[in-house]
Amino acid sequence: GGYGEADVAYAYRQLSRALHPDKNPDNPDASTAFKRLHEAQAELKEGLKATRAMVKRLSAPFRESEPSAEELKRPQEALFASSARLLA
Repeated sequence: GGYGEADVAYAYRQLSRALHPDKNPDNPDASTAFKRLHEAQAELKEGLKATRAMVKRLSAPFRESEPSAEELKRPQEALFASSARLLA
């Protein structure tokens, strides 16, 4: 579950093609929409960084090593698992 950088990049590429002001010269809101898309991409990437940091903090008491690269690829799932361990 969740999303990773590859998912964000894919969605950004697809939407940027559709929303780019050069592709929509008759739409006065195209520039604003394209700018908001870029901001949303940045927000999602920052969210991934924060979630990865939280996974590392929450899972530290329950494991001997750092979370794997695979676990951190889509960190929401690992965060849920670590949180569930705290509640158990």
